Amino acid sequence: MRVVPADDRNLTRTSLPMEMGVGVEPELLDFTDLFFEDSLEGRARPLADYLARFPRAEAAIAREWLRLMDVEEGTAVVTPKDEEDGKDRVGHYKLIEELGRGGQGEVWLAQDTRIARQAALKFMPQGFGLISEDKKGRFRREAEVIARLEHPGLCRIYDADVDADSPWIAMRLVEGEALSARIHRARDEDEDSRSKEVLPVKPVSKPELHRLLRFFERSARALHAAHEAGVIHRDIKPGNLMVTPEGEPVLLDFGMARGDDLGFQELTASGDIFGTPSYMAPEQVRGVAAEIDVRADVWALGVTLHEALTLERPFVGQGTADILSSVLTGKPSVPSEQNSVVTDELDVIVATALERDLDRRYPTAYE
Repeated sequence: MRVVPADDRNLTRTSLPMEMGVGVEPELLDFTDLFFEDSLEGRARPLADYLARFPRAEAAIAREWLRLMDVEEGTAVVTPKDEEDGKDRVGHYKLIEELGRGGQGEVWLAQDTRIARQAALKFMPQGFGLISEDKKGRFRREAEVIARLEHPGLCRIYDADVDADSPWIAMRLVEGEALSARIHRARDEDEDSRSKEVLPVKPVSKPELHRLLRFFERSARALHAAHEAGVIHRDIKPGNLMVTPEGEPVLLDFGMARGDDLGFQELTASGDIFGTPSYMAPEQVRGVAAEIDVRADVWALGVTLHEALTLERPFVGQGTADILSSVLTGKPSVPSEQNSVVTDELDVIVATALERDLDRRYPTAYE
């Protein structure tokens, strides 16, 4: 199974005021969160189901549902079926099969026609609608962010054409599966299936715990390398951590990343939220760009470690608004209370990564 930086559907980019709940319809946020959960788990609900569940925001939810369904079901201009017109290519890459799609575009398995190399090709087909200069600008900056990265634990870029009619980025094709898929499967697997897994989650023995911690130690080093290159990911989560067939981590999807130069700083204005609610640091929830630095990624990696240790997230709620409120003020669950293999020392490590006080949180992923 191949998993690549493909699916942006569970990302949230919502303009919110500084104080949660002011001028914002919680029902719309809750609907969006539920819609993405349904999509990721393969459920297809009709609009009527959502309207019945959120009766106070029917008009807004209907508009958002139609917009999201256009993204989910929209037909791309470029598909492998158009070979007679030469439309099975993007640049000098021949498209082989679609690997995923979301609001930011599509990702395809592609063959470089110049050399014998396959790649993950992310592009924005014109079938998604008129590509604005703002979208092209973000796509260009994503390519520039990825181009800074050189580390075996980071998904590197091969090539790009961000000024084409359908801008594209060719990236390393990563074999394996996302950590999120591993966690999801672990909730239902039996002991025989567990023994065959390359990476144990919710470990039941000290050797399994050590294997999992080795994975996260290497993930932290890769994340630190991105930070040293001046890049803050801003959307660390199990879905963006690949587990290779050898059990090594590769960090994916820098579409939400921010660089430390002025051009990247301008992408984020105060009052904007970028990220996935359950993994967002408090400073991201507050939407104050000046407060967001590498420690936001440290927080998200801590949340991800907690989930891998216990199969549960430290901050939960009935919908997006509840989750964000829990991130701001709730008490996180303690891993050792949910998994007896977890040591007191490991509880302290997770708790330090999840410190709301930035001065008490780990200052770097390396730490």
